[in-house]
Amino acid sequence: MKRTVAILLVLLLTLTMPACAASAPSAAESTAGSMMVVAAAEKTSFSDVPDSAWYAKAVRYVSERGLMNGTGEGKFSPDEPFTRAQLATVLYRMAGSPPVTGEDSFTDTEAGAWYSDAVLWASRNGVVNGLGGGRYGTNEPTTQEQLAVMLWRDAGSYVLGGEYTDACGVENHASDWAVDAVRWARVDGLLTDAIPFEPRSAATRAQVADMVYRYLLLLERFADVDAVISATQKHETENIVLTVAGKTLAVEWADNSSVDALRELLRRAGTITLDMSDYAGFEKGAPLPETLPQNNEPMNTDAGDIILYQGRQFVIYYDRNSYSLTPLGKITGMAKAELQALLGAGNVTATLSLSGAAEPTTAANRTLVVYFSATGTTKGVAERLASVTGSDLCEIVPTEPYTAEDLNYNDSSTRATREQNDASARPAISGTVANMAYYDIIFLGYPIWWGQAPKIMYTFVESYDLAGKTIVPFCTSGSSDIGSSAVNLSKSAPGAVWMDGKRFSGGVSDADLKAWVDDLK
Repeated sequence: MKRTVAILLVLLLTLTMPACAASAPSAAESTAGSMMVVAAAEKTSFSDVPDSAWYAKAVRYVSERGLMNGTGEGKFSPDEPFTRAQLATVLYRMAGSPPVTGEDSFTDTEAGAWYSDAVLWASRNGVVNGLGGGRYGTNEPTTQEQLAVMLWRDAGSYVLGGEYTDACGVENHASDWAVDAVRWARVDGLLTDAIPFEPRSAATRAQVADMVYRYLLLLERFADVDAVISATQKHETENIVLTVAGKTLAVEWADNSSVDALRELLRRAGTITLDMSDYAGFEKGAPLPETLPQNNEPMNTDAGDIILYQGRQFVIYYDRNSYSLTPLGKITGMAKAELQALLGAGNVTATLSLSGAAEPTTAANRTLVVYFSATGTTKGVAERLASVTGSDLCEIVPTEPYTAEDLNYNDSSTRATREQNDASARPAISGTVANMAYYDIIFLGYPIWWGQAPKIMYTFVESYDLAGKTIVPFCTSGSSDIGSSAVNLSKSAPGAVWMDGKRFSGGVSDADLKAWVDDLK
């Protein structure tokens, strides 16, 4: 919550000082900026926004405050997509449109454009990142998960506590880099129940207005500024500690979302050990357990610079280089020659940990129940199993849902029959498991189809490196046992330790599930 206090102060001004709306201005508007402010303040209703619409209150709220206005002819166009440039502008207006100088590093933005200051401000403050290849994606639609991430970063990349870690929600369908933001948005009330939240789909103007409205109401609830400051200071005492070859180094860590994500990773994982190898005669690097958000910028690195490369590689420089990289920090108090001697000529072991942090995730919380359920029977068993074991829970959701006709056992032409008879069939899955690297034990549940696991289970196990993990299969069926289904499925997860599985009826009791789990030990 590093920026919450500042946002609260700006919000008070925003509520009484409307600013330009977040849409590309017309030629007339660009020559009459003061008229835009008046128009935005007075235009509080739109012909295509019924009073009964779920987004009506939000549209009135953001339009009255000059954060968004209409699309012309008295319309708001609630169902149209909202571009990334427009969203940067909304966030910039929320911050009070502070003056900025210079240019951003993106290749697809224009100097002096209506969005230039907004994108520059948002990128410098770590609120937005590019789409890769140096592009910001100015005119591309904002996805719903990008909207959640930008609001989360605007709030200071809120540190997620235990109440956010339930893995049984829309975040299971979000991209890995958006999971924390979507969890935050769901738990803190930024997502409406009026329409489904589809993380990778384009956000409409109505959705943007509604989430911005809910976000600003959330900030208003932080009335106790001292409590916010105290929480922020407590979080910042969890300093990242870097040790190389047994020597703890002094590091000035960068203030960006990448370092925030690294700190959160360490909070969950505990100490991370890196076997750092040499590259090109000027750096040592090693992959982190998971990908972090990037904040790339052109850099002329020197000895002691710590950077993130491609979101995954943790790199320490011992000489100079020039490239577009994400800065993580700078080793201080060591001369170049001293640093080079410490890093040595070959591989070197480094560790990352937190000082003043709570204990890392316990073994019980590193257990995951994953299931596929076409009719709801396996879902019920999986939910009870997760409750009994204290495990996280994740549903395998097919991109194309199965219908009753797809599951007709008496028709050899149905989808399920064709898939089960096709050794190469791998039905697509919507979403992924976030942080799979941190789960040691995976309970894997599925219904029995034609004596075997559904082919979507093969899609799942082949999508991850499960080597070293313990897999405990379980199934549901009307009468068939688990049979050879788990043995055949295990061939798609080499290196994993597979335990004997068990078949359950849909009405299995919690006591029976607990007895089974206890016997596994």
